[in-house]
Amino acid sequence: MQLGRAWLMLGETDKSTAAYARATALRPGDVEAPLQELAALLDATPMGVNLPPRALALVGIVTPLANDRPEALWYLGLAAARLGNRTIALDYWERLLPMLPAEGEERGLVENAIKALRGG
Repeated sequence: MQLGRAWLMLGETDKSTAAYARATALRPGDVEAPLQELAALLDATPMGVNLPPRALALVGIVTPLANDRPEALWYLGLAAARLGNRTIALDYWERLLPMLPAEGEERGLVENAIKALRGG
């Protein structure tokens, strides 16, 4: 996990995701490693570019382990939105919204993402 974070901070997404993938293999059932790998892949993949197959596999790993974790709900919603699954993205982000502080920056980000998906 530390190696994955270090590579990510250095801008080495491929090495970061490889480290997170190794951590995922060593810690099955733990959501943190696949979630961080998914976050790294989503952040590194430009808008308009198809998500790599590994991102789709990670969505499948993270979804049953998320259990209403705010960070997981954000990234699962982001992945769904990037895949064109607006309804699923809205579901994740609407579940996330009440978990966030009323005046927090994160809440504004989620509210804007929801508005954008609804065309508003």
